Amino acid sequence: MGEEIECYALPSEMSPAPVSVSFIRAAKNFEITIRVKSFNPDFDSLVIIDEISYRATLCSDALSVFDLGEHFLSTPMLSLLLNRNVDSAK
Repeated sequence: MGEEIECYALPSEMSPAPVSVSFIRAAKNFEITIRVKSFNPDFDSLVIIDEISYRATLCSDALSVFDLGEHFLSTPMLSLLLNRNVDSAK
């Protein structure tokens, strides 16, 4: 393990309300952990988590028409036809 994790504090002043969290670092496997940092023992405390939805963009999915991925390499049509690399003049 030893990997650095991403932690986000959720805004309790907006509760109950939908909360959205975006993760910066992609991971092959991930888990969502919910930790209560503190509560007042003089009052009843209740935590309800409902409808967790997950959305992701796969590496092969383009975000827009012009986004072909960072490893996309265009190939000139002549190179495809001749089945060998043909450098184009610039």
